[in-house]
Amino acid sequence: DDNGTPGNPSDDFIVGTIASLAVGTSQTLTSTRSITTDTTNIATATGTTPINDTVSDTDNAVVDVIAPSIEVIKTAGDATDGATLTTLAGNVTYSYKVSNTGDVVLSNVTVKDDNGTPGNPSDDFIVGTIASLAVGTSQTLTSTRSITTDTTNIATATGTTPIN
Repeated sequence: DDNGTPGNPSDDFIVGTIASLAVGTSQTLTSTRSITTDTTNIATATGTTPINDTVSDTDNAVVDVIAPSIEVIKTAGDATDGATLTTLAGNVTYSYKVSNTGDVVLSNVTVKDDNGTPGNPSDDFIVGTIASLAVGTSQTLTSTRSITTDTTNIATATGTTPIN
Protein backbone atom coordinates (compact mmCIF):
# COMPACT_ATOMS: atom_id res chain seq x y z
CA ASP A 1 0.00 0.00 0.00
CA ASP A 2 1.41 3.43 -0.90
CA ASN A 3 -0.14 5.02 2.21
CA GLY A 4 -1.88 7.64 0.06
CA THR A 5 1.40 9.13 -1.13
CA PRO A 6 2.08 8.02 -4.70
CA GLY A 7 5.66 8.72 -5.62
CA ASN A 8 6.92 8.42 -2.03
CA PRO A 9 7.90 4.79 -1.44
CA SER A 10 9.44 5.53 1.97
CA ASP A 11 6.05 5.23 3.72
CA ASP A 12 4.69 2.27 1.75
CA PHE A 13 3.67 -0.71 3.85
CA ILE A 14 2.61 -4.33 3.45
CA VAL A 15 -1.05 -4.85 4.26
CA GLY A 16 -0.64 -8.60 4.53
CA THR A 17 0.73 -11.76 2.97
CA ILE A 18 -1.25 -14.57 1.38
CA ALA A 19 0.69 -17.85 1.35
CA SER A 20 -1.13 -19.28 -1.67
CA LEU A 21 -3.97 -18.12 -3.90
CA ALA A 22 -5.70 -20.79 -5.99
CA VAL A 23 -6.78 -20.12 -9.57
CA GLY A 24 -10.15 -18.32 -9.73
CA THR A 25 -10.17 -17.33 -6.05
CA SER A 26 -9.66 -14.06 -4.27
CA GLN A 27 -8.90 -12.89 -0.79
CA THR A 28 -9.55 -9.51 0.78
CA LEU A 29 -7.09 -7.74 3.04
CA THR A 30 -8.13 -4.62 4.91
CA SER A 31 -6.20 -1.63 6.17
CA THR A 32 -7.72 1.25 8.13
CA ARG A 33 -6.07 4.65 8.07
CA SER A 34 -6.98 8.11 9.33
CA ILE A 35 -7.54 10.41 6.35
CA THR A 36 -7.71 14.19 6.72
CA THR A 37 -7.34 15.33 3.13
CA ASP A 38 -8.34 14.17 -0.35
CA THR A 39 -6.32 11.06 -1.08
CA THR A 40 -5.59 8.71 -3.94
CA ASN A 41 -4.34 5.47 -2.46
CA ILE A 42 -2.66 2.89 -4.69
CA ALA A 43 -2.39 -0.77 -3.76
CA THR A 44 -0.16 -3.24 -5.54
CA ALA A 45 -0.53 -7.01 -5.30
CA THR A 46 2.49 -9.05 -6.27
CA GLY A 47 2.88 -12.80 -6.43
CA THR A 48 5.12 -15.51 -7.76
CA THR A 49 3.92 -18.30 -10.06
CA PRO A 50 4.99 -21.95 -9.67
CA ILE A 51 7.62 -21.32 -12.38
CA ASN A 52 8.99 -18.25 -10.51
CA ASP A 53 7.49 -15.61 -12.77
CA THR A 54 6.41 -12.46 -10.92
CA VAL A 55 2.90 -11.16 -11.56
CA SER A 56 1.40 -7.97 -10.19
CA ASP A 57 -1.54 -5.64 -10.50
CA THR A 58 -2.34 -2.22 -9.06
CA ASP A 59 -5.58 -0.48 -8.31
CA ASN A 60 -6.41 2.77 -6.64
CA ALA A 61 -9.07 4.04 -4.26
CA VAL A 62 -9.93 7.73 -4.20
CA VAL A 63 -11.16 9.34 -0.98
CA ASP A 64 -12.74 12.80 -1.15
CA VAL A 65 -12.68 14.28 2.34
CA ILE A 66 -15.45 16.85 2.56
CA ALA A 67 -15.47 19.91 4.79
CA PRO A 68 -19.08 21.03 5.16
CA SER A 69 -19.64 24.36 6.86
CA ILE A 70 -22.60 26.70 7.30
CA GLU A 71 -22.94 30.22 8.67
CA VAL A 72 -26.02 32.17 9.69
CA ILE A 73 -25.98 35.92 10.31
CA LYS A 74 -29.08 37.30 11.98
CA THR A 75 -29.92 40.99 12.08
CA ALA A 76 -32.85 42.92 13.51
CA GLY A 77 -34.45 45.64 11.41
CA ASP A 78 -31.82 47.85 9.79
CA ALA A 79 -29.15 47.05 12.40
CA THR A 80 -25.91 45.56 11.10
CA ASP A 81 -24.51 42.21 12.21
CA GLY A 82 -23.62 42.37 15.89
CA ALA A 83 -25.36 45.71 16.42
CA THR A 84 -28.37 46.31 18.66
CA LEU A 85 -31.60 47.62 17.15
CA THR A 86 -33.14 50.36 19.25
CA THR A 87 -36.85 50.69 18.55
CA LEU A 88 -40.27 51.18 20.10
CA ALA A 89 -42.39 48.14 20.93
CA GLY A 90 -43.96 46.69 17.81
CA ASN A 91 -43.08 44.60 14.82
CA VAL A 92 -39.43 43.87 14.08
CA THR A 93 -38.31 42.13 10.91
CA TYR A 94 -35.39 39.78 11.41
CA SER A 95 -33.15 38.81 8.50
CA TYR A 96 -31.27 35.51 8.44
CA LYS A 97 -28.47 35.32 5.89
CA VAL A 98 -27.45 31.68 5.50
CA SER A 99 -24.16 30.94 3.71
CA ASN A 100 -22.62 27.68 2.60
CA THR A 101 -19.00 28.20 3.64
CA GLY A 102 -17.98 24.58 3.06
CA ASP A 103 -16.96 22.60 0.01
CA VAL A 104 -20.10 20.55 -0.70
CA VAL A 105 -23.70 21.36 -1.58
CA LEU A 106 -25.97 21.38 1.47
CA SER A 107 -29.57 20.24 1.24
CA ASN A 108 -32.57 20.67 3.50
CA VAL A 109 -31.03 23.73 5.14
CA THR A 110 -33.25 24.68 8.05
CA VAL A 111 -33.17 27.99 9.92
CA LYS A 112 -34.60 27.91 13.42
CA ASP A 113 -35.26 30.87 15.72
CA ASP A 114 -35.42 30.59 19.51
CA ASN A 115 -38.14 33.27 19.66
CA GLY A 116 -36.11 35.29 22.14
CA THR A 117 -36.30 32.58 24.80
CA PRO A 118 -33.07 30.56 24.66
CA GLY A 119 -34.01 28.56 27.77
CA ASN A 120 -37.39 27.53 26.37
CA PRO A 121 -37.18 25.38 23.24
CA SER A 122 -40.95 24.78 23.21
CA ASP A 123 -41.58 28.11 21.44
CA ASP A 124 -38.76 27.83 18.88
CA PHE A 125 -39.96 28.10 15.30
CA ILE A 126 -38.70 27.25 11.85
CA VAL A 127 -38.06 30.42 9.85
CA GLY A 128 -37.73 28.47 6.63
CA THR A 129 -36.09 25.65 4.75
CA ILE A 130 -33.79 25.97 1.75
CA ALA A 131 -33.92 22.88 -0.47
CA SER A 132 -30.34 23.22 -1.73
CA LEU A 133 -27.53 25.67 -0.97
CA ALA A 134 -24.57 25.56 -3.36
CA VAL A 135 -20.98 26.06 -2.23
CA GLY A 136 -20.15 29.74 -1.78
CA THR A 137 -23.75 30.93 -2.04
CA SER A 138 -26.10 32.58 0.43
CA GLN A 139 -29.83 33.02 0.81
CA THR A 140 -31.67 35.41 3.09
CA LEU A 141 -34.88 34.57 4.92
CA THR A 142 -36.98 36.99 6.97
CA SER A 143 -39.44 36.78 9.83
CA THR A 144 -41.47 39.57 11.40
CA ARG A 145 -42.23 39.28 15.13
CA SER A 146 -44.04 41.49 17.62
CA ILE A 147 -41.55 42.69 20.25
CA THR A 148 -42.68 44.29 23.52
CA THR A 149 -39.50 44.05 25.61
CA ASP A 150 -35.72 43.94 25.21
CA THR A 151 -34.95 40.70 23.41
CA THR A 152 -31.88 38.68 22.58
CA ASN A 153 -32.83 36.36 19.79
CA ILE A 154 -30.73 33.42 18.54
CA ALA A 155 -30.86 31.72 15.15
CA THR A 156 -29.48 28.30 14.23
CA ALA A 157 -28.91 26.92 10.74
CA THR A 158 -28.41 23.25 9.91
CA GLY A 159 -28.04 21.39 6.64
CA THR A 160 -27.51 17.91 5.28
CA THR A 161 -24.35 16.86 3.45
CA PRO A 162 -24.37 14.46 0.48
CA ILE A 163 -23.24 11.60 2.74
CA ASN A 164 -25.75 12.02 5.58
